[in-house]
Amino acid sequence: MGPVWLIDELTKYDLGFYGAFIAYSQVVIGYLLVTTRYKLLGSIMMLPLLANILMVTISLQWRGTPYVICFFLILNMTLLWQYRDFFRPLIDEGKSNADINRRTPKTWSGHLVWLTGLGLQILAIAVSYYHWPLSLGISLTGLVISFMSFRVDKNHNRN
Repeated sequence: MGPVWLIDELTKYDLGFYGAFIAYSQVVIGYLLVTTRYKLLGSIMMLPLLANILMVTISLQWRGTPYVICFFLILNMTLLWQYRDFFRPLIDEGKSNADINRRTPKTWSGHLVWLTGLGLQILAIAVSYYHWPLSLGISLTGLVISFMSFRVDKNHNRN
């Protein structure tokens, strides 16, 4: 099952646009997780995405895929468990005495560098319809640029 096949399958039920939304959401959320800069945000966004995919696969009676999605949900919950200290203020509506583990501060420069990498990923999707090797190169360049955001933060915080 891939995004293109999902869109084709959902088009039969006039849900092609929904399938495209799911496909682009997978790219953005996957990128949040793979680059690890925004893994907490990505893992939070992953919950409704996986729930939607699970409901579609169950509704269309696909075999095996719901089990894979459930496994991804377990992995995602494991990732969210590692960030449980961040959820206490949300549950207590900001009046929590719970200690939040401090992480390395992020800078606006680092955010912009990371966002440039994400933009290249979206560009790579459009280019892939015409020239696959070029889109792969654009995608890899975007990944390298996004990983450079950590170095930009480090250099900015040192000054």
